[in-house]
Amino acid sequence: MGRLTDDNGDTIGLSWKLSDSDMDLLERAGLAALYMTLRAAEEQVGDAKADALRKVLRWNMTHESVELRWGKPEAAKSALEALLAFAWQVRDGVLYLPAVHRDKRQRETYFLRLTEHNGVLNTFLQLEKIQPRGNGESRIEAIDDDKEFVFRFQSLAGQVLAPHKSRTISALVGKKGLKPDDVELSSWIKPGSAPRFSESEKGWCSTADLVVLLMLAPIVCLYQELQGTDRPKSDKKPWIRLKDHLYVCPDVRHLDEFDATRPDVRLDPINTSGLGDAALAFVAEYTSRSLRRESIAGCTVVAMGKVTYYGGKPGQKESNQSIRKGIVDIWTEQDTIRRYRILHRTMPSTFRPKSDVYADGSKPEVARPRGEFKVPSARGRIADNLMKRRAWYSDIAIPPRWEHHALKKQQDEIKKKENKHVSIERLWFHNLCRYQRRQLMELANEQTFWQSDQERQLHEAFRKVLWRLVEREKLAAQKRSGSRSEEDRIEDLYDDLYRRLTRAKTRDLLRRELTQIMAEPPGRFSRPKGLREHLDAIWALVNDRHDWKKAQDLALLTLASYGQFRGRSDHSNIETSEGDKA
Repeated sequence: MGRLTDDNGDTIGLSWKLSDSDMDLLERAGLAALYMTLRAAEEQVGDAKADALRKVLRWNMTHESVELRWGKPEAAKSALEALLAFAWQVRDGVLYLPAVHRDKRQRETYFLRLTEHNGVLNTFLQLEKIQPRGNGESRIEAIDDDKEFVFRFQSLAGQVLAPHKSRTISALVGKKGLKPDDVELSSWIKPGSAPRFSESEKGWCSTADLVVLLMLAPIVCLYQELQGTDRPKSDKKPWIRLKDHLYVCPDVRHLDEFDATRPDVRLDPINTSGLGDAALAFVAEYTSRSLRRESIAGCTVVAMGKVTYYGGKPGQKESNQSIRKGIVDIWTEQDTIRRYRILHRTMPSTFRPKSDVYADGSKPEVARPRGEFKVPSARGRIADNLMKRRAWYSDIAIPPRWEHHALKKQQDEIKKKENKHVSIERLWFHNLCRYQRRQLMELANEQTFWQSDQERQLHEAFRKVLWRLVEREKLAAQKRSGSRSEEDRIEDLYDDLYRRLTRAKTRDLLRRELTQIMAEPPGRFSRPKGLREHLDAIWALVNDRHDWKKAQDLALLTLASYGQFRGRSDHSNIETSEGDKA
């Protein structure tokens, strides 16, 4: 990274390399955005803004560097204004970013650009004082002959974009060209790190060389909404969906390859269940489209949302600014990508229809099908485990923190209807058993998901023990008339097993509980063949000083995938083969 100067020492250009010491992840993404913007300007011959950019700016690009020249020091302002005017545009009230919207259909169809539009306005340009915006709009579009969709967004028609503001350009350029000293800007170029502790803090301060890149970095990032983070809608703007959002910042290592791949990479804007899910979704999508399949992509995922403990005035429930609530860095391997693709295929998002009647009892003037996409919550937990190279079933009974709000809402509903308290951990586990049992069973049958035969053997042995315990309860219900029903007995059995396993907080307690559970089936329900044959390996895992918790997670996984809890009466899934009876 450096400045190009003339004979008098005045700056007449800038140059950057991916390998420069000051280039962090976001700066490299900004350099990629600059590279792609200039490529788009070369392609769009006849476009007024592209022609204006080519008149005032010259550039030279390689697969790892970009060099800009504007000839005279005083031409720096007009060159940067033309660059930002072309890179950041608005069409039909929606952001148009030529670097990533290279397809003609994307340029002409506003709703194909809404993912980037909504993502940028909820992360980088979230504050209205930084980026003014118009009222919310709802537009109905016929996608197919028999399908209509309603698109809701905040229009930017008639608004000046933050990168175009005169004060932004003035912070970079003085009377004699590009400023040599550090410049100060508001923190939108690095969102979530706003000053909030003292009045003397600056929003952001660094050299003008980096500012140019950081103002372009949001263009190549990808954006999603986090499932399970809904909050009550605002009375003033009821159309706004108050969710936590995240952005995926790619780790750019090759500019030519990224330019060829990034325009085709698309993430579902709403169907993600955690940071690990978003990170692996990007990596899997990028590597499947990359021209160089041997290069594995990496990225950083930043989750942003509003909290009650920063920036709030007295009596104010929430601050107006979203902060960073979670950051994940990932550089993964082919095995992880392969497992994630199996996970995504096994646990896809589903569409759940909703009633036409609103909460207040009113009905819409025009009846239209309503619904929402639901993401399997277990996918977020398993994706996090794959990303961290842990066993895929680790902490399967512990809800991710992104699910806490939805579980708290469910907890309040149960307390209101049934007047009883159920912990969010228990609700999470019951939801796994009720809605994602078969998907967990399919993953358990995938050989590529297991890190060792020892883990798989314990899972299969506990499943067969479970079948014997259920058969014992069925037999007891048949012999004892007037006693509890078969369904109640099985529900109570699984409640008891869940309670015993989750309360075992040490290796010794877990060893005692598992030993008692596996020794319980008497008579013809004696120990299964798999347990007898692999007893040494299973005992070594249960008694392991470091990995004993794997045995607990495996037992809970078996309970979730073959278990029975209230609201479900199918017990046949426990008996999956004749081998269970052996």
